[in-house]
Amino acid sequence: MLKPCQHCAVTFAIRPRQLCYRCYEDKAVRALYRPKTTNFPKRSRRDRRLARRPTKALPGSEAKLRVFEQRFAQRVQLFHPFDA
Repeated sequence: MLKPCQHCAVTFAIRPRQLCYRCYEDKAVRALYRPKTTNFPKRSRRDRRLARRPTKALPGSEAKLRVFEQRFAQRVQLFHPFDA
C-alpha cells in the first residue's frame, strides 16, 4: 500500500525517505528527511584485521580448515594475501 509523501502529502511516496519524486529531487527537502537507519549495518572485510602471517597449508586440506577456524575465532580476515 502506497503512503502519501511525508513532505507535501499530495502524491504517493515512491522514492526513499517516504518522499514523492518531486520532493525527493529537491535537495533542500531531501535534507530535512534523513534516511532510516538499519539494524544490520553493512560490514566489509576491511573491518577485520589481517592475519599475522600467511599459512603454507594447501587449499582444501584439513590444516587449512583448522587455520580458518583459528582465524575466525580471533576475528581476523580468513584469507591472507600470501596464503598458499
